[in-house]
Amino acid sequence: MIFLITNIFLVPFVINIGMSTNYCYALSASPNPTNFRYIGETTNLKLRLYRHIYTAKTSKKRWPVVNWITKHLTQGEHILITPICICERDTYEIDLIAKGRLLGWNLLNIQDGSNTSGGMKNKNHSSDAKEKMSMSRKGKQKSAMHRNNISTALIGRTFSDEHLSNLSKSAKTKPTVSCEHCGMTTTKSNYTKWHGIKCKNRQE
Repeated sequence: MIFLITNIFLVPFVINIGMSTNYCYALSASPNPTNFRYIGETTNLKLRLYRHIYTAKTSKKRWPVVNWITKHLTQGEHILITPICICERDTYEIDLIAKGRLLGWNLLNIQDGSNTSGGMKNKNHSSDAKEKMSMSRKGKQKSAMHRNNISTALIGRTFSDEHLSNLSKSAKTKPTVSCEHCGMTTTKSNYTKWHGIKCKNRQE
């Protein structure tokens, strides 16, 4: 038996789970199973719930729904997934999120549904945005712990012969610059990092 939500009432109806069906679902926590906090869409309810929980346990990205799941799991509570309706068209999820918010559901969705293109996928930052991101990063120093973690992660790292060959081919196509102090010709990025005013052969 599966429940269809009509306004704020739960109305039971039967679905053949064996069919390839697209569901709109809601997430709630065991202390209050009808307090829906997230709306999603899936063809496999069990797998989708597993992925929500796995993401909460492993992801470094702390979306609102991830924080909410983590909080309940650390309290020893369960996350529940409730199928709400069969999605016969792609806009069902968007409609349901809008309807839920009108009904006062405290939803954690940061987008209005799967049809909404979130993030920067298939998009490009404008030149102005790139300049702002560049300026915000300039002058920032990594902590000693951060640098140590990077160093530890790189210990023992090796490259295959094919990888080294590709790196060599790529480097040969990059524009080069000659250091005025030691005479070495290198790529512009290496020049900026190790030569010019930073060159060890530079005379004061």
